[in-house]
Amino acid sequence: MPYWFLNKETGEAQKIKNAKRGEIGFMILEHITNKTFHQQSNYIFKSHRYYKFPQSYIGLQSVCDDTGFDVDAISSVEEMNQYDYVLISITSHQDIETIIKHFPKKEKRGNIIIVGGSGIINPVVLYNFVDIIVLGRCDNQINNIINGKYSDNVIDTKKDKYYEGKYSIGMAKKQININHGGKNILFNESSYGCKFKCFFCHYGWANKYVDFKKENSYKSGYNGNEDIFKNMIWKKTRYQVSAIDGISEISRRRANKKLTKNEIINKLLDRDNAGFLQNSLQLKLYNIVGYSWENDTDNYYSEIEEILKYVDSKLNGKITILLNNTHFIPMPLTPFESLPLNMIDFKKIDYSFNGKKIKLIKSYAGYGIKSQRKNLISYRLKFEDLQRFEKEINNPSTYFDKYLLRNENILPNIIRTHKYKLF
Repeated sequence: MPYWFLNKETGEAQKIKNAKRGEIGFMILEHITNKTFHQQSNYIFKSHRYYKFPQSYIGLQSVCDDTGFDVDAISSVEEMNQYDYVLISITSHQDIETIIKHFPKKEKRGNIIIVGGSGIINPVVLYNFVDIIVLGRCDNQINNIINGKYSDNVIDTKKDKYYEGKYSIGMAKKQININHGGKNILFNESSYGCKFKCFFCHYGWANKYVDFKKENSYKSGYNGNEDIFKNMIWKKTRYQVSAIDGISEISRRRANKKLTKNEIINKLLDRDNAGFLQNSLQLKLYNIVGYSWENDTDNYYSEIEEILKYVDSKLNGKITILLNNTHFIPMPLTPFESLPLNMIDFKKIDYSFNGKKIKLIKSYAGYGIKSQRKNLISYRLKFEDLQRFEKEINNPSTYFDKYLLRNENILPNIIRTHKYKLF
């Protein structure tokens, strides 16, 4: 079958002459249930070199580049069976559900499925469906893995049946710069990991911090496009994104989020320096609710209310704030990993602010108590409950609530980058 790719200028499918199908393919799991993509992919056959990867899959694109070959885009589970090796990046719990629901178990396949990505937290959950699991980065490793040569961040699910070996998280060994020809550099990785080490953050604690550009400033991830609130610079673009990660200074302090009440006030007042005083600048603030110790639901938003009232009385310009909440989850490999899940549904606490200069509305980023319960069960799942978990993947029963309690034995075979222990 010949290669096909989508011409980005004309929008038409074109054939690459004299090309043969390779042995390696990759899958973007969110496309498995996307009917429009699936229908198009029946006649558009893309090499990874012509495939427009979403930003969350740039790591997978880099791994495909490391092979030195054209790696085919696979559009369905049925098509997957035509390849010797299938590369998959797990970005969320939804990807894990997709595999368990739609993939055949490994003993019913003849090929090798290799998975990695930020969504691989607990390798137990995919044991019956994949062959190779890569923890952390896979820089310059993929050809060794295909040839059966493994580093200590690679799990062979057929050889180590119950994960009895010791494994580490793969660290960044190169800077990812994705270039699709000429001077069009789409992604320029500025750093990996995070030096601030907030106690809730798996990304910051599972990965050692690497500053590729040696700028000694806070820039997290691709293009340095993430920020913390006290370092944010108001711009005239009218839309900005940042984070406070705790509704009170007490919670932020306990989570090692170095952001005080006064720093929030000063940054909001600094809005006037951006000009456009008659226009409302839009600010999206990511926030974490429901830390394990938070239980005062009657006065939950009292501190932010006090902040907004004060700033509203001093401000000349306007701000519209979207407070985007996520329910706290004790992530493995972090200092908070042993904490219980707070079962209060903070989504039910009503709050908004409508002042003369400031308006605030709150929303959820899709991670409320129900989804975080499911996520935490998968992060802490043991082999003895794996079969039952696969059957109840959509809605785990109360049997699994034991995984929501305080737990001191989280992923014991994975080596930590730290020896921090809290609470």
